Amino acid sequence: MTPDVRTLSDFVDPGGAMLGFLVPLFGDRRSNAPLVQIIGDDGTIRGFEPYEVPDATTLRAPHLVVRAGDHAVHAFAFGRHDVVLVADHVGLEELTRRIDDPVLLERPMLAVELATFLRRDDLLVDRAIEVHRRLRQTSRKAADTWRDLSILTTAAADGWERPDTRRLGAWPARSSQPRAMA
Repeated sequence: MTPDVRTLSDFVDPGGAMLGFLVPLFGDRRSNAPLVQIIGDDGTIRGFEPYEVPDATTLRAPHLVVRAGDHAVHAFAFGRHDVVLVADHVGLEELTRRIDDPVLLERPMLAVELATFLRRDDLLVDRAIEVHRRLRQTSRKAADTWRDLSILTTAAADGWERPDTRRLGAWPARSSQPRAMA
């Protein structure tokens, strides 16, 4: 194994719920310390660094070998024994199909996070409306603040970062197809 090659070893769940995104851990033959990937703006692995977070629940990962320059590895857990691995665009379709999974219907904020990852604005809007509706049952002010900070601010910033959308009223086009994180 060359020094720049790493092997996926485990997934760690810092929250301990085994729901949502997990942190992929990698290893190499030179060290026992687990490593995490450093992801560049283009969605590829820029390198690796030691994982220095306190002990958390781990789950064994399938064998996968990666190196700097490869697409980043992601994992989304719908439960302890129900993890979807996304590597080099494989797994994106399954995540898109599972956006209406019962686990996510009970946790619409998690569905918002997944729709954001998939870059599916159509799904994001639907899930954000549901989160807002549920939050309003408790507090209208909290619901509106969540919407303004979590959804509208991010959408505006995304539009302003794109040179072709800087003119007033020009928002990024919504996609109905999954876009790869490349």
